[in-house]
Amino acid sequence: MNHLNRSILLFSAMLMAFSATAQWTNINSLSNHSFNELNFPSQQTGYAIVGLGGTNGNSLFKTENEGISWEEITPDLDTITNPQFQSIFFVDDQSGFLTLRANVPRLKSFLFKTENGGSSWANITPDSLPVGYGLSDVFFTDLNQGFVTFGDRLYRSVDGGANWSLSLQVTWAGFNDIHFYDGNFGLVGAWDGTFAYQGLIFTTTDGGLSWDSLILNQYQTAIGRVVHVGDSTAFAMTDQGWGHQRIFTTTNNGNSWDTLSLKFLADSSDIAMDLHFLHANWGYLITANGYIFETVDGGQNWSQAHFETPGLQDLAFNGRSFFVGGPVNTLLKHSVPLEIDEPANDGSDFIYPNPCERGALLSFQEPQSGMMEISDLNGRIVFSEKLFRQASFSLQKTGLVAGIYLLRIKGEKPLLGKLVVKE
Repeated sequence: MNHLNRSILLFSAMLMAFSATAQWTNINSLSNHSFNELNFPSQQTGYAIVGLGGTNGNSLFKTENEGISWEEITPDLDTITNPQFQSIFFVDDQSGFLTLRANVPRLKSFLFKTENGGSSWANITPDSLPVGYGLSDVFFTDLNQGFVTFGDRLYRSVDGGANWSLSLQVTWAGFNDIHFYDGNFGLVGAWDGTFAYQGLIFTTTDGGLSWDSLILNQYQTAIGRVVHVGDSTAFAMTDQGWGHQRIFTTTNNGNSWDTLSLKFLADSSDIAMDLHFLHANWGYLITANGYIFETVDGGQNWSQAHFETPGLQDLAFNGRSFFVGGPVNTLLKHSVPLEIDEPANDGSDFIYPNPCERGALLSFQEPQSGMMEISDLNGRIVFSEKLFRQASFSLQKTGLVAGIYLLRIKGEKPLLGKLVVKE
């Protein structure tokens, strides 16, 4: 077995150890409410579309203490009555976007924007949006560039929603989910609009200026959830409404796709509702029957991490913890451990601060000599440098984005440990 394979196995063992020691805890404080969609722009601040039970529709709630307590937001939506909130996305604690469908005016969709944490909202709906389009989703990569889907139309803005251009349209198709890794790399999941429910996946590497497409010529492959994790890797999961669910994955930004089976769900008549990957190997999947599954090998294999009754609906990450929302009285929290209590020759305490900010100056417990290598969760070396009696080095020159890495120093006293880089 070569050194790279040993590194990957060690890292996978670390991740499984984290899962074994961490708990999924129900922190719900809203009685008779269901969390349908969660969005955390920062560790403390989060927003949620919350079902009110029965035929009472839904509402918006906000937390400023990492989900411990929630307060309702009542948007001023002019003449719109009985809105059905569909998608919410906040770029930071104050700036966010909300899509909804209204009964008055009947069956029309809208896009609203807030710049003060939900205290007030402005209507920024694209002018060309026709009446009668139902499903919608919104995603912004920063304060300026954003995307919103309504029915078979995908719109793009580069000025914070003040103006919109049609980025993509597929007649009769329906867009379901948008996700971008950064300002360039992203994907959209859709279905063909027919009773065959064939899936479509659109990928971009230039921020939505152009799109490549994959048409899944198979019945019941409508794409319901997508996630791009960087390093050219993305995942697309078929919609929860159909049996024989599967995940399609690419490692080259959509030039080719592989299929990952979720047959273990079909065998139990369960339905995958949402998934989220922090990296190409490590992710979670939640189900309608209340199961949480974890993978540390890119979805090739899944292990049960938790069970909750009566079921689960949405999965989100705030940079430190996972949150899972579900039917009445369900809001789970799972903090990701950022420390490893291991000796210095097989841990993380030989370098500090750890976790650290992007571009931070890192110091060694004692000067180091030898070849330093930093690898991602795929085992790919993303930075290397030769050290000679070096007491510190700057992450600025590495170009590392937020994530979890494996840091190795090959010297007289070999060192190996986890490096956590935060935004």
